[in-house]
Amino acid sequence: MRPEDFVVLYSGNIGAKQGLDVLLAAAERLKDRPDLHVIIAGEGPVKADLEKRYGHLPAVRFLPFQPYERLNEFLNLADLHALPQERGAADLVLPSKLGGMLASGRPVVVTADIGTELATFVAGAAVVVPPGDAGALADAIVAAIAERQSRDPGPQMDRVRGLSKDEGLARLIESLAP
Repeated sequence: MRPEDFVVLYSGNIGAKQGLDVLLAAAERLKDRPDLHVIIAGEGPVKADLEKRYGHLPAVRFLPFQPYERLNEFLNLADLHALPQERGAADLVLPSKLGGMLASGRPVVVTADIGTELATFVAGAAVVVPPGDAGALADAIVAAIAERQSRDPGPQMDRVRGLSKDEGLARLIESLAP
């Protein structure tokens, strides 16, 4: 991975209500973008199925839950945090992971219907796209890439913030090796 590459991160439970199918379908639509990496970190009942269906995509990588003491470092690897939700889940409860996403200072994209509690809560702080719409989510990812490219001062700024994305992801993967 190169410092200029773009990382979309989902970190959390991998269950049915999370709607990760839409994020992975968006990644599949963007499979011709070598600069895009989609990382799904966590565990849950639908992880094995998602790995089977989308694990062939070179841009997609599945990781286990990350240790709490490394969460801040891990969340800062993202260029864009993804918070997909199935339609109807956006009014059940605000996802606890949202606080960490917003605190990271990185852009966030949320799938929720306009007028739901989640969409209202993140208005102005995140991009909201309709749940289940992989095309809209892919468009939001492309727009986030373009936005970063328009304001990115270059990889030298990654060193000011700490580890570069490349170093951070390499260290993370290295630490997971048996």
